[in-house]
Amino acid sequence: MNGSRALLVALLAGLAGFACSTTTPKDVSRADSHRDLAGVKLAKGETERAIKEYQTAIRFNPDDAETHFQIAAAYSRKGMLQDTERELREALRLDPEHLEARLALGVAFLQMERWSDAAAEFERLAADPTFVRPTRALVNLGWAHYKSGDLERAKVDFERAIELDRTNYVAHLDLGIVHYDQGELVDAVQRFEECVTILAERPVKVFGPVEAEARYRMAQAYVRLGKRDRAVDSLRVAVDRGGESEWVRKSNDYLKVLQ
Repeated sequence: MNGSRALLVALLAGLAGFACSTTTPKDVSRADSHRDLAGVKLAKGETERAIKEYQTAIRFNPDDAETHFQIAAAYSRKGMLQDTERELREALRLDPEHLEARLALGVAFLQMERWSDAAAEFERLAADPTFVRPTRALVNLGWAHYKSGDLERAKVDFERAIELDRTNYVAHLDLGIVHYDQGELVDAVQRFEECVTILAERPVKVFGPVEAEARYRMAQAYVRLGKRDRAVDSLRVAVDRGGESEWVRKSNDYLKVLQ
């Protein structure tokens, strides 16, 4: 009898503790307010203050996947990739259908050079008919395969991305890189040209650095094809349109070698 009563008391105590830990509507409201404020601060570049607000939001409501997703973005800005991974995994545990969190997790794996882990996340996204940005998943998947040394699979991924969206300049650029590495120089030039053609219609202040990279890589291919003059022309345009990017510096250095 005494044992039964002790068990009953223990069960009641456990239920009471569970009830006390339940998030209330007031807690949810407070958490939402702190999360919204954190988003404003993050947009202003106040990353540290944003993280503090997100942490407060999580204390009020630890079961909101979106808050974990957003604080992961803040941690990523700080280069805190282990914290980023932890929060994204928690977001996916709470909401397995949070596809943007899965995309971000794959990107975090790329940053950590965990190529196979990244590929696994992007493969899931590319196969998911509800994901609204399949080309993004395919391009990232291709890059994961490329960095792991599987150039043939990377090529297939980039080609699939281009089939879905021929204006995806990153897919053209990355496919050109694969062709170049495989010695397929004419195909490489074609892809780099496709990339710069797409970017020519976009604001140079935003897309100039990517265009400069494509033109620099195109120049490398031209040199190997024996077309030195065309390489010089490509590098000059890269310098003119690339802003202050590293590709402008590389293009200038290459010009000095060729001229």
